[in-house]
Amino acid sequence: ILLGSYDHVIEYNEIFRFAMVSNDMGGIYCYDRYFQFGGHVIRHNYVHSSPDGDAIYFDHDHPDITVFGNIVNLRSTGK
Repeated sequence: ILLGSYDHVIEYNEIFRFAMVSNDMGGIYCYDRYFQFGGHVIRHNYVHSSPDGDAIYFDHDHPDITVFGNIVNLRSTGK
């Protein structure tokens, strides 16, 4: 999930088997130009089974983002 702009709610997703080749990404990837984002809520997601990625990746400083209640198990194989 690529996230930018303002006031998004990302919730109740199962995200798995991402970043299979590269490690510079996340299951939920927050990117936008400085001062053009904020007010996001990332909650109650299940992120698992990625060999190299991050669960939630902030590529720049992202003010005013609430992250809570997520479950992360990136070492799981998903089998």
